[in-house]
Amino acid sequence: MASKEGKALRMLAEHFTTNGNYLQAIKCHTALCLGGKEVPLVEARSQLALAKLLLQHTHNAAEARSHLERALLLLGRSQQNLGLRCEVSSELARCQGCMGDVRQQKQTLAKALDICQSASGATEGPEQHAWELHFLFELATCAAKSGDMAAALEHMERTSTSASAAGPDVQVLVALYKAQLLASSGKRAEALQVLDSSVEQVTGLEEGTPRVAHLRLHFGLLRTLCQLATGETGSLQQTTDEGMPVILELEALMAEVASNEAWSYEWLPASAVCAAACLACACVLRPGGKLKEAIKYLERGQRLIEHELHAQGIDLQAGESAVAATAKDDVQALLTVLFLLVESAALIQMTQSELAGAQKLILLLLQLLNGFPSLLRRLVPSMHMLAGHYAHVNGVFTRAAAHFAAAATGNAYNGECGGGILAALNQALAVLCEGAPGALVRATEILKRHSLYDSVSSGLPATERAAGLLVSGQVLLAQGDDHGGRLRLSKALKLAHNRLSNHSLVSQALNSLAPAQLATSDAVGAESMLKSSFTLAKNLHDLSSQVQSLAELHRLHIATAAAEAAEDSQAYLMRKQQDLAHTQQAAAAAANDHAAILGWGLE
Repeated sequence: MASKEGKALRMLAEHFTTNGNYLQAIKCHTALCLGGKEVPLVEARSQLALAKLLLQHTHNAAEARSHLERALLLLGRSQQNLGLRCEVSSELARCQGCMGDVRQQKQTLAKALDICQSASGATEGPEQHAWELHFLFELATCAAKSGDMAAALEHMERTSTSASAAGPDVQVLVALYKAQLLASSGKRAEALQVLDSSVEQVTGLEEGTPRVAHLRLHFGLLRTLCQLATGETGSLQQTTDEGMPVILELEALMAEVASNEAWSYEWLPASAVCAAACLACACVLRPGGKLKEAIKYLERGQRLIEHELHAQGIDLQAGESAVAATAKDDVQALLTVLFLLVESAALIQMTQSELAGAQKLILLLLQLLNGFPSLLRRLVPSMHMLAGHYAHVNGVFTRAAAHFAAAATGNAYNGECGGGILAALNQALAVLCEGAPGALVRATEILKRHSLYDSVSSGLPATERAAGLLVSGQVLLAQGDDHGGRLRLSKALKLAHNRLSNHSLVSQALNSLAPAQLATSDAVGAESMLKSSFTLAKNLHDLSSQVQSLAELHRLHIATAAAEAAEDSQAYLMRKQQDLAHTQQAAAAAANDHAAILGWGLE
């Protein structure tokens, strides 16, 4: 192709691209690439431009990949034009990732990194360091997606030299990504240490740019999530005259970020980040019984996600097959946050004994999982946990135990130890509630299988440890070990109250501990525990815990020959039992929906 014709086509392609006429721009670049008369460097640039247009506007990853492979051949292994070669390699790796060719993606990234690191002389400098960091980040991301967290962390450790040369904002970004990898591999305490060591760097960032606002929100959100995961809910709930500092901080950070703007580095869509921050606020509020405020944050987060899905043209009814390969990462992030928001709302509904409302929310999640099975496959254990809680609060303990068992197995497969422990504890509790012959033996076996019977490790996160002490304490009491059971329940109560500030867990611990206290002839102490438990449960609108408190209180009044008090507590108990039965009947009235949740994934 003559040089003048080539120049004219390039100018025309640029004009069409600037004006949003992407198909015409694609035709111009295609003509340039097929002409065969351009010098290799010029053709390589056209191949790259064409591939980027195809990826962004037609989602044709396969055709884009062939153009990028051609561009790399044209460029050879020369270290000249390092930036162009790196950009081509980066886009090619992206195509390979979209097409599921992870092995080739890793090879492309590794080769590009090798060329970057071997650059010297005139090619060495800020651009070379920036690309080196980019490829290390991408290699870490590939390893993390493959489940190899050790390799991912190793790649991040190699970023230190380039990060130091790149400036404080990049150093903060490296720290954030390291913390994310540690948290994802279950090392939440180590992740917090990384974040805490970066506080001065974060506060020292110059204000006024979107990138700094993004980094600060990223930092604040990740730190809050890690604190929640390690069970620091009590300290997070501390309140001043203005409100909870952690929530005020997240609100201020969200105010600096426009939810419809592009994130300034590769992470999540801005709307997903803000929605996740809303979820974090709700998770801070929930344990202390501030459920109305929590629901408001969950609804706000859900609106953000739904708006972004609409903006991206994602039709939830069309399902996974309608999602372009190049959009899957963003859509997966949005749907995951949406799932977690609705899941949290359903748990609140169940806590408040709004079982029909919880049923509707759970059905929404089932539709989401069925519509996007591969994108949301890691959430299957969470769905089993939710179905287990629904079955338990409806008194269908056999199905509850089955769902919790499935959740424990799924979490173990995903490598999520904490989730597996909570699932196993809930399974043991459901088995105890069944009351079938051999139930106590089965519950004991479940605890032993997860190393939660002889002792409960102090190395567990606070929530898992408190739950472990609570359930194993109940099992020990049922076996007749009053001293051992009482000791564990006392520890569970202390942890739930002092560190977690979890009102629901405190109520359950008091209900379990009161009969053991009565067995020591401390009727006054036992009655005080049950009344405190009932007050907490009533504030939460938790009918199940209210019924349990009143049942134990009625037994206490009979045991202490308090006839009048026994009569009053029995009447109150019967009213609350009727209220609970009505909520369960309302959920069961939608027979098909009720059965769909109870049987999901078990048949």
